[in-house]
Amino acid sequence: MVGSTDLTAARRAAEAAGDDDRLLALREAELAGRELPQIIDGVRRVTLWALDPISTTWLGWEIDGGHRMAVRCLHPAWRDDGVIRRRFARAADGPTSNVLRSPSWHPDGDWPHLRASCGPLALRELLPGEDPADSMFLHRALARGLAALQRLHAAGESVGPQLDRAVFFDSRGDLLLLRLDRFGGTRSATDDLGQLGAALSALDPQGETAIGRWLAEWNAAPPPTAADAAMLLQRRMGSELAAIRHRLHRQAGQRQARSAHAELQALVTRLESALPPPEGRHCLHITPSGDHTLLSSDGAQVRGGVASTPDDGELPVIHAPETGLVPVLTRPLLRAWARRAASVPREEAQRRLGADDERTAQLIRWLTSTSRLRSSRMLLERSRPALGHTLAVGGDPGR
Repeated sequence: MVGSTDLTAARRAAEAAGDDDRLLALREAELAGRELPQIIDGVRRVTLWALDPISTTWLGWEIDGGHRMAVRCLHPAWRDDGVIRRRFARAADGPTSNVLRSPSWHPDGDWPHLRASCGPLALRELLPGEDPADSMFLHRALARGLAALQRLHAAGESVGPQLDRAVFFDSRGDLLLLRLDRFGGTRSATDDLGQLGAALSALDPQGETAIGRWLAEWNAAPPPTAADAAMLLQRRMGSELAAIRHRLHRQAGQRQARSAHAELQALVTRLESALPPPEGRHCLHITPSGDHTLLSSDGAQVRGGVASTPDDGELPVIHAPETGLVPVLTRPLLRAWARRAASVPREEAQRRLGADDERTAQLIRWLTSTSRLRSSRMLLERSRPALGHTLAVGGDPGR
């Protein structure tokens, strides 16, 4: 792309580099630009966009409507040549649709030219592709480009060289293909497909998306026809959407599991503090040597241990609201209750403490339930990192 003010500088650079082909093309464009009016039938020329042996194509803007226009102007040397004018005007007879645009022929006015309204943004103005690739944008652009090529190839025509200069995008981001109908050069449907794939793959140079990776394969071996390419694209999109749906389904299940895990953990925590321990002091067991296994509760703290008499001293704390249950001190008490036997000394100790086996059994059941809740809470806490790892492996569906 060369601006009209930079055309001479580009020509001088080609001259210094010894690039004769580019020198000749730029010199012809430079001479043609000098004779062309700056404003052609209401369109101001701004940028030299493409050139061929009989014309130069300029991008510009309508002075009144403000639309961006492509204006293909006949070279001054062929302005009055009837044969070249007929060949030049043939571009206006091509197919036109909401995706494919053929220019209109304007033989009279300021200068003989072809013109077509193009989108406000050209593909070449998006390059190099530095932003993260947008998979859906590439899908939509390729689908519309293939639709345009199918229509063009069905009419027995092709875009020809420099297809990337014919790709524009409208204000909604939808692809438009401008039929420039360059003079000369090879023309085939396969070339068009190869150029379209190469042009769009430049928007995802790192192959970050599935469609970008497919386009990299496409460049090596383009599909034989645009219809075949459209069918392959449809299948690719179906496979990609199925994979995305599968990932979303898995992640939804994992999020549901994590939510249920959190709810269960909260429920266990609430249950641990929901029922206070029954009050009372109890004798669980008396050994042959006379040691008493005691258990007492004041409605908040629970104490228990071995003492010489039922009234002997302060017992160790085995449960407190602040610290929870101490399992290493609780298990001996539960085993002592399980080994109890009917004996006169234990019955006398129970009466002395104002207790009976029914109330003792209630406190033992409370201890057993609290111990099980503690085990459940610990298992839930240990399983939480595993759920987090599973979610991390699941991946993110927005890529």
